[in-house]
Amino acid sequence: MAQAPQPKALAVAKGLYRPSRHEDQIADTGLEFLTSIPEPISELDEAGLRIWNGVCTAALKSEGWIAYTDLPLLDSYCYNCQTYYRMRKADHIAEQKQGRLTTAEYKIMRESEKVMISLAARFGLDPSSRTRIKLKSPDEIDEFTSLKL
Repeated sequence: MAQAPQPKALAVAKGLYRPSRHEDQIADTGLEFLTSIPEPISELDEAGLRIWNGVCTAALKSEGWIAYTDLPLLDSYCYNCQTYYRMRKADHIAEQKQGRLTTAEYKIMRESEKVMISLAARFGLDPSSRTRIKLKSPDEIDEFTSLKL
């Protein structure tokens, strides 16, 4: 499997920049990239820190960088994960005479789970987002697709 190309800003910083190899529309927008695991924005517990370090390590391993603009969204993902795990451990079902009544902890757990699943897809942390079909840019379309039959 081929390694993902480095962003232009990172290649310039390392002294490896070649204009022919680093035509990157995202990097040319002026985004700031990090090449090491940053500190989390909010206070995370042990579970949240494990997730933060795991996602950052995976991003650095696969892409070689983390965009500074991704950090708030990543922080939100980790916070919702830790909330979900904390609420999952709580006794969140209260009995009532005519059936079950869910407690606030259960509702918080379900909302955290929804946010967590939604954000996981944005970071490529679920199977469908990792295998999503990538569309080719017009420059990458081969000469046979332009032939008229």
